Order: sequence, then C-alpha cells, then structure tokens
Amino acid sequence: TGIGSNHSLHLDDVSPIDIFDVSVDDFVNELTMIQQELFSRIEIGELLARADFPNKKDRYPRFTEFVNQFNQVSYRVNAIILLQKSKNKRNKAFTLFIEVAIKLKEIGNFNGMYCIYSALSSNSFNQLGPWGAKNKNFMNEIETLISPNCNYKIYREHISTWKGPYLPWFGAITQQLISISEMAKREKQSQTQKRTHHNLGKTLFVSKIGW
Repeated sequence: TGIGSNHSLHLDDVSPIDIFDVSVDDFVNELTMIQQELFSRIEIGELLARADFPNKKDRYPRFTEFVNQFNQVSYRVNAIILLQKSKNKRNKAFTLFIEVAIKLKEIGNFNGMYCIYSALSSNSFNQLGPWGAKNKNFMNEIETLISPNCNYKIYREHISTWKGPYLPWFGAITQQLISISEMAKREKQSQTQKRTHHNLGKTLFVSKIGW
C-alpha cells in the first residue's frame, strides 16, 4: 500500500506507526510532487525580493509558502521518529528516513533531500544516537554535498552535470542571491562614493578657481 490508499501518509496528521505502512518510493514521490507544485509558483521576482528585503515576507508569499512546507516536513519527520515507543522502532524510523533522503538525492529533489537531512541532523538525534555506521556514512555523504565551502562548490558541480530535471536546494540559491544583493549594494555605495568624491573635487577645483 502507498500514499493515496487507506494507509496514505499525511504529514499534517500522522501517528507514530503510520510511517512503516508507507514505502520509501511513495513517500519520495508524494513529497516531490508537493514541493514541485510549490516551487513552480515561485517567480524570479520573489527570489530577488527575498534577497533585498529579507524581513518583508509580503513581497515573496509563494517563497514563504515553500519554506513553511519545508519546515513543517522537517518538524514532522523529527516528531515521527521521536514518538516511536522503543529504541528499536526509533532506529527503524531513522533508517527509513535516511533511505528517503538518499532516494530524493538520486531522483534530483535536492531540496527534499536537505529537508529530511535537516531533521535527522538535529541535536535531539545526536543525543539519542549512535544510529549505525551505515546511516552515519549516508549522513556524511549528504553533508559533504551541501558543504558551504567555496560557495557550495561541491553542490554546484554536482548539479552542473545533472542529467534531466531537478528540484534545487533553496538554501544555496538563497545564499547566492543574498551574496549578489550585498555585492550590488556595495557596488552602488562605491559608485555613490565615487560620484561624491568627484563632485567634491569639482567643487574644490571651482572654489580654487574662484579664489
């Protein structure tokens, strides 16, 4: 059985045992369809507004909706694992979501991949671990992919050779837009300072002529 059946997964209303009735593929497909739908609504103007006016959410409502869904899913994944009534079931649920994250990576839903990863890397799980060497290796694999070193070089190289459609990781996009916005602001300030210095120089020159 899978999503859409009597055992369907609804992330806004899920009991601790429901997750074991949903296959990895069904979970991945459902999450990807939802995120793709939300992603398709976002216009480039909203991304630019997010970079220029980070505190004015009314300027990028669809982007905010996308981020809210991300946070909600991450929170639910965290809760589903923690609500398991035994260590064995918590380990089983953690491993299941590792498999979900890896599958999301394989199909090109990098935003969904990071969504699951962010839940699994929370402090609460670090305290309850360890979760097994294999799971740790998978977590390290994702962590390496999304490393911010050299402006997310590894991630950017990975998607540059990707074949077919993919859902980008919005964390990297947002950081790049913020960096571009800050560079533009600095350039604008620099140009303003140059004009000010130029005008000041002209004023001083004219003043000296006048003397």
